[in-house]
Amino acid sequence: MRQPLACKTSSVLDCPHSRHLPYSHDYGSHRRGDPLLRIDILGWTGISFPILLLLASVSCVSAQDTWTWVQTDWSGGNYALADSIDTECSPGELILLNNPDRLVPAFDATDIYAGIWSTVTWRGKLYMAACSTPMSDAGGDIISYDYGSHTTGIDYSVHEEGNVVLRVLDDKLFCPGLDNLDLDWEWGNIYLNEGNGWIRKASIPGALHVHDIMLHDDKLWVTTGAGPPDYRGKLFSSIDMGDSWVEEFSILPIPPENFFRRLYGLTVFEESLFVQSDFWIPEGPVLFEFHGDEMITHMLPEGEYCLSAFAEYRDNLLCLMKTTLGIYDGDNWRDLPVLHPSYNFASRALIIHHDRVYVGGREGAAWTNDLVDWHTIEVAEFGGKGVESFGTLHGRLYAGTVGEGEVYVTPAASVGYLISEPHEFPGAIGGGSLSWDAIEPPDTEVSVQVRSAATSAGLQQAIWRGPDGDSAGRYRNSGGPLATEHRGNIWMQYRIMLTSSDEVLAPVLNSLRVDARELILEFRTMPNPCTGSMQLSLPDAISVDEILVYDPRGRLRRKIRPGSAKVLVWDTCDDLCRPLPSGLYLIALKSLGRISSTQRVILLR
Repeated sequence: MRQPLACKTSSVLDCPHSRHLPYSHDYGSHRRGDPLLRIDILGWTGISFPILLLLASVSCVSAQDTWTWVQTDWSGGNYALADSIDTECSPGELILLNNPDRLVPAFDATDIYAGIWSTVTWRGKLYMAACSTPMSDAGGDIISYDYGSHTTGIDYSVHEEGNVVLRVLDDKLFCPGLDNLDLDWEWGNIYLNEGNGWIRKASIPGALHVHDIMLHDDKLWVTTGAGPPDYRGKLFSSIDMGDSWVEEFSILPIPPENFFRRLYGLTVFEESLFVQSDFWIPEGPVLFEFHGDEMITHMLPEGEYCLSAFAEYRDNLLCLMKTTLGIYDGDNWRDLPVLHPSYNFASRALIIHHDRVYVGGREGAAWTNDLVDWHTIEVAEFGGKGVESFGTLHGRLYAGTVGEGEVYVTPAASVGYLISEPHEFPGAIGGGSLSWDAIEPPDTEVSVQVRSAATSAGLQQAIWRGPDGDSAGRYRNSGGPLATEHRGNIWMQYRIMLTSSDEVLAPVLNSLRVDARELILEFRTMPNPCTGSMQLSLPDAISVDEILVYDPRGRLRRKIRPGSAKVLVWDTCDDLCRPLPSGLYLIALKSLGRISSTQRVILLR
């Protein structure tokens, strides 16, 4: 039913008739952040009737704003609720919880070599150093694993008798050449991948074996075992990424007890470069510390010699040998016997994950979080294979084994969900889209539901909806439109569901994005131009709080509260019941406390 707006209906009228708008020379529509309204400041003298008709035909609807709500970090409590979701994973990833006390078979990395001796993550993939027995059988591969497709492949075959170390340094992937296949033994190799494929640099003089590689003090460093004639263990540095090398330090063999020497593991701790010897006489189990021009010799705890792995944990330097975990607090060393000793001298199974120290060996794997007591990890279908390397990818712990070239992983939950924090858009939304960036391996899925309301309190009672507005539906495809039921609301929240069909694969959500368009409340005025009363037809999509009428000088002349009415009749009077003179006026709709739409009208007396 139409509601007449005569001046006698004082219950819906207000009389703040002397308010002024900020003056502006800009003609046209408004946006938030601009003056409240920008209207044409036009005089009437000399304006012909056709010109007035032309002005009346020009709509003054507000320019439409668009808003984007993006979330890439759910860690640190940036969510409302979560169940079976790892909320402490790295920013930019949302994953299902996985059990850090179990390992299950993930995939077969290679059917050529028996062992996976080193595992690292680089640019979203796992890379694994594969060979059978280091420096015994000819050949070795660098294997890559793509999580999204759940596939492995040979990324590169090294020209070495074995392959046991991979390093990620300055976003570059390195592999030291363990045992050059060239018979002249003139040069040692390093292999480098900067993102455009592998290159081999046969550049280290006399280095029959290149055991480890490290970046420190703007130099590349390698430990080696030299060939004839002196068979020294040598430390080299390079300032040109391995094109040329300078010998920095060496240790001598002392026959007959030993006839060749080796330098093995490398690490950086508290701005010093640490270099591990081969534990042979005369030094014994020694770690050399180079701090500027100073060299300090540390006696390591007793343990079988090996190509040690290093890690830093709670301000301690850890050095993993075959039977012992050496612990250095900056002043003193102590030893913690490992629960499962290693198969080989290439003991690389040491990693820090979820604030735990994980160590592998020939009987399985174990962890400690106090560097005192070990806790055994259950390894499903293990069958005596040795755990000789660890790596992490998308919040999961991966273990490379020796025996059949298999890789194990911590198992993930099958389903979990996360509810976002409530989000307030700057205005009522008129539509939009929901999209996300995710890795969804086979038989896994990311799906989303959305709820919205006009107020924060109403959001808690709102229904979760899919793209069709159905409470049982879910957004399963990125980039789809928002359900029309969200039109006119300001507050929004989403619920993410991650599902997997097994323990090995799970989806990874990197970011979620809502693109929303501002709701423009279009309304009709007729007749326009008007000589008497004017009918206003209001939009159905959202309630209108007030109708405001401004004159050409920007003064508020009439305020109308329509209530629930959608069609009204304005008698073209001001708040004091005086007929307004001929001229161009601006009618504005105010909804949810904001000017939502404007339109020019012409009065002719």
